[in-house]
Amino acid sequence: MEAEWETVEFDVSPYKNTGTYMLKAGEDKSQLLDDHIVTTQAMTFSPFKKEFEERINNWEYKLKLTQDVIEEWINVQRSWLYLEPIFSSEDITKQLPTESKRYQNMERIWRKVMRMVKLKPKVRTLAVLPLF
Repeated sequence: MEAEWETVEFDVSPYKNTGTYMLKAGEDKSQLLDDHIVTTQAMTFSPFKKEFEERINNWEYKLKLTQDVIEEWINVQRSWLYLEPIFSSEDITKQLPTESKRYQNMERIWRKVMRMVKLKPKVRTLAVLPLF
C-alpha cells in the first residue's frame, strides 16, 4: 500500500482567470483511500500483527488523516468558490473593509497552498511540506 501511494497525485486545474487552482475530487483516489483504510483496519485484527503493530497503526493514522484533510480541503474550496466573486467586488470591499481584509489574508494562504499542490502534486510529498 505504501508503494502504491508513492505515485498518487492530486488533480489540480487552473480556475478561470483567477491565477489559482482547484482540486478535483477524484473518485478513484477516494476509493483507493477507502479500500486501504478498510484493509489496514482488517490487519489490526490479525493474530500475526504483533511484529507490525506500530507500522500498521501509523499507516492507519496517515490514511485517516489524509482522508480528513481532503474532506476539509474540499469544504474550504467550496467556501472559497462562493466567497471569491463576492469579495472581488469593489463595492463589497468598501462596504466591508474588515471582512475584506480577513478574506484577502485567507485567500493569500489559499493561493499559496494551491500553488504548492500544483508544483508538488504527490499526495505523500505534500503531507510533509509546511503550509505557512
